[in-house]
Amino acid sequence: MIAENRIAYTGCSSIDKLLVGGFPTKAISLVYGEAHVGKTTLAMQCALAAMKRGFKTIYIDSDNAFSVPRLEQLAILSGPDFLRQFLLTSPRNFREQSETLEEMEKYVAPETSLIVIDTITSLYRMEIGAHSRTFRMNKDLNRQLAHLSKMSKEKDLVVLLTSQVHFAFKKGIIEPPASRILNYWSDLIMQLKQAPGMGMREALLKKYRGKIANKVCSYKLTEFGISDV
Repeated sequence: MIAENRIAYTGCSSIDKLLVGGFPTKAISLVYGEAHVGKTTLAMQCALAAMKRGFKTIYIDSDNAFSVPRLEQLAILSGPDFLRQFLLTSPRNFREQSETLEEMEKYVAPETSLIVIDTITSLYRMEIGAHSRTFRMNKDLNRQLAHLSKMSKEKDLVVLLTSQVHFAFKKGIIEPPASRILNYWSDLIMQLKQAPGMGMREALLKKYRGKIANKVCSYKLTEFGISDV
């Protein structure tokens, strides 16, 4: 029997508390940060938590770097039987990412609760170039996010995006590529950061349900996943 609560738990109580329970439905949530802070691990844990409760997950691996052994390693405590509820697809370029999202509704079943795009800006970043091309790709990215936002509300879905970062020299800060577009469409934004100490990390909630939120918690990243300190 499928649980009624479709919120996406992370499996880490301190982060779930920061998120007021977990990643919300009918919304786009963005998690960004540098390498080795646990973005993909967090997305996997959300997928596993959803599937354990009887929900299905659609996982779009735009990095083409998804590790099935890593997913199985994180699932070892729950058992791998429910992994059949996991649909994985890996677009090869930004155009294929757009096509995948445009066709997504045909793969969304009533029991689907979570869509993950890891990372939303990877293929975008690889192909960005001249001003004319940048304009077109920004338009395409905007259309992708508009479609995801509409689908999340109509289908009662959690949409979880991960993003890499770059240094914005004019602002003097680290932020995701295409930050203006991502900020506009994301209802929740959380940054993951390195912290002093072996395996220590910080999660900074910057936006929650469209409002500015500056709340932080600590977590630990290990071979068994993200956990409380």
